[in-house]
Amino acid sequence: MGGQYTNHALDQFLEHILKQRTPGVREPNVIRLGSKSKSAALAERTLYKARIGKESTPEERKNISDLNRELDIYTSDIQPVLHWCSGGCTFNDIVEYLQFNEASIHDHLFAGAKGVNSVDGEGFQTAGRTSRRDLFNLWIQGKCRPRDMHNPPVLLRSDRSVTDLLAVPQQLWQMSVVERRKLRDHWEDTVITAKLMEVEEGMAGFSVVSRELQRQYKEGNQRCLEEADVIGATTTGVAMNAELLKGLPARVLICEEAAGMRTNPPLT
Repeated sequence: MGGQYTNHALDQFLEHILKQRTPGVREPNVIRLGSKSKSAALAERTLYKARIGKESTPEERKNISDLNRELDIYTSDIQPVLHWCSGGCTFNDIVEYLQFNEASIHDHLFAGAKGVNSVDGEGFQTAGRTSRRDLFNLWIQGKCRPRDMHNPPVLLRSDRSVTDLLAVPQQLWQMSVVERRKLRDHWEDTVITAKLMEVEEGMAGFSVVSRELQRQYKEGNQRCLEEADVIGATTTGVAMNAELLKGLPARVLICEEAAGMRTNPPLT
């Protein structure tokens, strides 16, 4: 295996090997790693070209197909969440969160709204005409519900903690403006945090599957390299493909001006 500092030096080294062919001896199988070569003589001797015509094993093909399908699923799941993140938390997001996580708060806040089952003081179900959005806007502004217009509740002047406020959903329409906005901010933060966790979990899963897919591809690359007589790469290329090259049965490593390297040897 040959390692050079520059792409130009590497090309010259590999071209020299090809020119020194001994009559009656087959041409050496030379593979050049990297895509920065400008040599016409090496254009067909890249790892990509070597892979062409080399079929993967049935197991590899199945694994690659399954992994690509997993990546597609992760992508389709993550994209809507990323799109949501670009717009931020909306009123509908808050309503959905309250419906599924704070049902008591939802029912007290939107009692009497269209589509919300509510019961009056005498135990009869009421059919509201005000939308949930209109009720929420009245609430966040410190106003009372339309049905309480003739006998509005006295607003509190307190500034309690979010924990205390969540414990008294029956007081939602008596809370001070400061407390109402504090609750609104808490709901928004909770929704945003949950969405960010979705993104983090999705990206983590995507990375795991992506690394496994790369490993499957590298198995095919390694088989091609095992058949090579000479593998050429720059010192950077050696470092980038260290894991792939470590598994090869190469007995000789030629590294030009290795004494001048400021970093650790590319393969240890």
